[in-house]
Amino acid sequence: MASGSAGSLRGTDLALGPLEKLAIVMYAASVPFEVIPTPYTVTAPTIAGLPVVAAAASRALRGRGLNQVPSRVLVASYLFVLWTLFTTVLNSLILPSYSWSIMPVVSLLYALICFFSLVALLPDHSDWVPVWYILGATAVAFTLFRVNADTLAGLRFTIGDADENFISMILCIAFALAVHRFFRCRWMYVPIVIPVIGLVGAGAIVTGSRTGAISLIVTLVIAVFGFMRRNLRRSAIMVVLSIVGYLIIQTWTLLPNRLLAAPIPEALADRGGRADIAELYLRHADQWVIFGVGYGNAPYFLLSVERLFAEAHGLWLGLVIEAGIVGLAAFIGVLLAVIRSAQGGLFHFLALSPIMVFGLSVSGLERSAILWFVLAIALRICSDANGKASLPVA
Repeated sequence: MASGSAGSLRGTDLALGPLEKLAIVMYAASVPFEVIPTPYTVTAPTIAGLPVVAAAASRALRGRGLNQVPSRVLVASYLFVLWTLFTTVLNSLILPSYSWSIMPVVSLLYALICFFSLVALLPDHSDWVPVWYILGATAVAFTLFRVNADTLAGLRFTIGDADENFISMILCIAFALAVHRFFRCRWMYVPIVIPVIGLVGAGAIVTGSRTGAISLIVTLVIAVFGFMRRNLRRSAIMVVLSIVGYLIIQTWTLLPNRLLAAPIPEALADRGGRADIAELYLRHADQWVIFGVGYGNAPYFLLSVERLFAEAHGLWLGLVIEAGIVGLAAFIGVLLAVIRSAQGGLFHFLALSPIMVFGLSVSGLERSAILWFVLAIALRICSDANGKASLPVA
């Protein structure tokens, strides 16, 4: 195995076997379908993750070698899981009135196992992996446009228990990955990439998610200004295409009424809903600020103190309520460890930007397959690291 300094990416150049590559392809394509309800609440990436874990375990047992997970990421993840387990067990002992369940921690552990297995299997510069995620997300976006536009207007599009923000986040991540490919691919592939960008971007807006609209803007700003010095022509094309796409959506009346009725900054507050629930939680901050109320216990805590069962909307607020300030700091430590280890230039900023934005509105994100898949490709696809490009440059 190639040597390297502690905490850095150290990878072997061993080629993936056909079954290993198939397992990765199936997992990457299945991650966007986490929104699709299935029997017994088992999601598509939960099932597709099993072959990835098996492939990593098989390769390790045969001594064929694995890419190593950076030590700083491993330690940060271990501390985060250990703290969430500790605070959950602690609160189950001292606050028996809450509904205690180990399942949220189990879900987090499984997501991490899939994350470690994927990072261990993928060779450096595996730029083909995001393509399969984009294809899966494109299929999700296509289903949105099978619904009559009048039905979508003014509504929040949902699939099962997944609300408009979760669905929009899936599409915004695909949008960010496709935009990155637009700037890095050869000109011959541009006519293929542009329609995909348009479809997933329009789908993210059609859901009715205000946070999704903000995420698209953030992604475009990062991409255009980030690539401007290296590729001014494509930056200009992206600006023009964004304006044209917006005008098309308006012309076809696909822009949901709720996006037109309120200014974008109001999306972050959403008075009458998200902010009011947050205010209820903050009234009792003294009870959760250090140790939290137990992982997955936030709605039950609110039910016991305010007689209202509601999630703490948002990744950041939900984590600090359930795991305390220590748990939130541990999770931020994982993100920082990934960013520091990746050294992937604009790629990981583009890939992670939707996660950062949707952290304001999507709760439970830290135990979803989507977040850890994005972190895995951010670690492995260092397209701008050390001046090397994993994608052909025009």
